[in-house]
Amino acid sequence: PKAKGNEYVDESIKASLYNVNNQNHDEEMCRAKKAIVQFILCCYDYVSESYRELCEEEQSFIFENRGTYAFIVLIGNLNKHLTESNQLTQSTSPQGRFKIIKEYIDALMNSLKNITPEQKEKLWGKYGAGGDMLWLRTFQSEVHAKHDTYNPPELREWMERQDKELQRKGKEYADSIERSMKEKVLKKLNTLFGDVWELEIAEIKRKCSDQASKEVEKIYKETGKAKEIPWESMMCINDYKTIIEKSWTKRPNNENEKDFKTFEKEFAFDIGLGFNSKAEKTKWISMLNTHRNRNTLAHKGTKGEGLNKEEVELLEKIYTRFCTQT
Repeated sequence: PKAKGNEYVDESIKASLYNVNNQNHDEEMCRAKKAIVQFILCCYDYVSESYRELCEEEQSFIFENRGTYAFIVLIGNLNKHLTESNQLTQSTSPQGRFKIIKEYIDALMNSLKNITPEQKEKLWGKYGAGGDMLWLRTFQSEVHAKHDTYNPPELREWMERQDKELQRKGKEYADSIERSMKEKVLKKLNTLFGDVWELEIAEIKRKCSDQASKEVEKIYKETGKAKEIPWESMMCINDYKTIIEKSWTKRPNNENEKDFKTFEKEFAFDIGLGFNSKAEKTKWISMLNTHRNRNTLAHKGTKGEGLNKEEVELLEKIYTRFCTQT
């Protein structure tokens, strides 16, 4: 169980094998440790005997370090799920606990027996903390496929981040928002500063021009063809944010532009994180940039972890505000 100050956290008590009502803490710690060890051993003995061939493979899903982590966390997670659904109690014996969890272990092991070469390559090619988490979520998802009532929040979010359709929607929203931002920002700059608008963002232009030049050189080396790339095409979301904040309330001197919308009026957007300061009113731009960078379809070959449903819904909200309203 977990504690804050001198009180236990209620939600951590129910699935714990440690009885917080036993005031003899040393005695209870030893008792709980013994029960936990016996439970884990029951699970390992079962898979060793019932799935001997799978366990004795040179690359063992259960006895490899990443598999050990995933398997132990999974059975602890299953213990929590089954306790919360009143199928187990704190007083359930280690053997009785294993009997209830056994069918979930069978679901995992039978799935691992039939794992595809692609899945296997993906698992064995992932190391470090990312590897541990991939193995755990894979184990959890295989159990969920056979027992859909087992669906912890962290697994639901992970599965959303693997959902290609969700990532596609997120990419479409982000791309449309970025195009709209570029069009509106450049148009406002031209209205505000006329022919010298590029001088107003000289630092951004130098950076983008350098990037465009490098891209031209790269294309030439790869294809032998010279391609012209406008520096404006290298502008990014953070560039737009810099421009928006710099000219936040500026208006044109031309009296014919009485209907001009300032950057503040155009780009201030309340996403529920405060709406008082300039930083709060443009917070959505930073979140847009973060979500775009995390989208696995927008950044193939990167470590983007994908977007969950809530993040895509935020992008949809921003898209509706800036791309469908005039």
